[in-house]
Amino acid sequence: MRKDGPYAKIIIFGSIFLMWALVIFFSKLGEKELRKNILKDSTIVVGKVLDYTPPSREASCVVTYSFMLGIHCHTEDESNGLYEPLHRYLVGKTFPIIVNARNYKYNKILIVPKDFEEFGIPFPDSLQWVKDILK
Repeated sequence: MRKDGPYAKIIIFGSIFLMWALVIFFSKLGEKELRKNILKDSTIVVGKVLDYTPPSREASCVVTYSFMLGIHCHTEDESNGLYEPLHRYLVGKTFPIIVNARNYKYNKILIVPKDFEEFGIPFPDSLQWVKDILK
């Protein structure tokens, strides 16, 4: 019996599609869980972008940032392809960070308009330069 029949390709492509669908599903589920945990006891602090790592085959670009919560300084990473057009301008700039005041691990840097929309926060005039670059 041949393994390269007409159904073999369908099974292979179907399996690949199913795997990608599961990755997307669990990624979206994780985003919703993060958002829910941030909003439980949220506060907004100022964060500073420390580094930018360009995209690779395995991942989109990564922004490394730090912020103070109470007396503690925290450093986190955010992977988001929407930040790629801004790469030359991000390092050294300050941005709002929405964070759970009781658990700093639940945080998100707010850079592009979509980040602000996700939390129902108006996009600040001070970041108009971001919109101008994204046009």
